[in-house]
Amino acid sequence: MKNENKMGFMNIQLFGEDSTDATTSNTTGTQTQIDYESEYKKMLAERDSYKAEAEKKKDFEIVCGTLVKYNGESANVVLPDEVVEIGIGCFRGTSIESITFNENLMSIDNYAFSECLNLKTVKLPQSLKSLGIGVFSGCLNLTEAYYPATIISDKGSTFEYSQSLKKIVLEEGVKTIPIDFARGCEGLEEINIPTSVETIENRAFYLCRSLKSITIPNTIGTIEKEAFAKC
Repeated sequence: MKNENKMGFMNIQLFGEDSTDATTSNTTGTQTQIDYESEYKKMLAERDSYKAEAEKKKDFEIVCGTLVKYNGESANVVLPDEVVEIGIGCFRGTSIESITFNENLMSIDNYAFSECLNLKTVKLPQSLKSLGIGVFSGCLNLTEAYYPATIISDKGSTFEYSQSLKKIVLEEGVKTIPIDFARGCEGLEEINIPTSVETIENRAFYLCRSLKSITIPNTIGTIEKEAFAKC
């Protein structure tokens, strides 16, 4: 009886030991499987990220930091970080509805966004230094624009004949409002002239028929010919 009890006890012990080993083996196997699945998912995520990056490169033709052509179909464009300049007519006549600029952008060349008929608002970045001619001219549904003081060169006609433009925010620090800046913006209702402005050039607000009133700081030194003609 003692033998039987002893053997029974031993059997139970052996079973327990086998069970523990099996659990350890199962746990190890499960852990291996989890690690494998994790690595596989990571690999898939990296592949998808690579494909997305490749597709993005197809959308943007960039040469030495200059965006020379946009081939994408997205209505809402986010400018890649490597772009420091937007080339001539790059987005001209496209159907984009919004553009998010990066904070590395320094220059936008002639007519880059001209005739973008679906573009609604524009907020130029604080990194921007220069604008070419007519960058946002003829954007017929543009309603609001923000113009930073960092711009030190603007060749003019910036928003010319963007007829739905109602508001332009000029940041304090802007020194010159260039030639034909908002010429023909017949919907323009509001424009602030910062005390920093020294010169308003020819025809800057020519034909802005909806402009009811404007406050001109006494710090302005020069208002050129027809700056506010036919308002």
